[in-house]
Amino acid sequence: MDLSHAEAGDYALKGRIDLLRRHLTGQQTATAVLTAWCKSRGLGDGEIRTEILESSLSGSRTRQTGYRRVRLFSGAAFVSAAEIRFRCEALSDDMLRELRVTRRPFGAVVAALGPRRITTLAEAPAGGWHSRAGHVLLVHATVLDRHGRPIARVREVYQGTLVM
Repeated sequence: MDLSHAEAGDYALKGRIDLLRRHLTGQQTATAVLTAWCKSRGLGDGEIRTEILESSLSGSRTRQTGYRRVRLFSGAAFVSAAEIRFRCEALSDDMLRELRVTRRPFGAVVAALGPRRITTLAEAPAGGWHSRAGHVLLVHATVLDRHGRPIARVREVYQGTLVM
């Protein structure tokens, strides 16, 4: 069976999206995956940088939670957006301060905790995996520390720029 040029391109794109999904589900942090992914593909330059769209803390002192909504970039390339809800009691005071006053990605800030991700959802957008304009992958994950204690829940939306 011969594939048309468009079908072959769509098949290759689907393969790259699936590879990205596998990388994201098998690593400690999305920040580490994006850094390596972008470097290996010549996308952007340098470290992943964060644009903070919203950041807050809520709840009582003993059960305080944090929220961060961000966009991640490699150079000028917009690569993903994320919403992060984290347990303040699971983080050190220095980590909480860093999340409040810097633009460092969450994964980089909590790296000393030995984080690992458990992916609970990884799917293509409702319009299908071939969505060339906009996002190509939606991921929900729980971030645990090295002892298996929950640190955060994340919702990440990965952009087509990563797989084109």
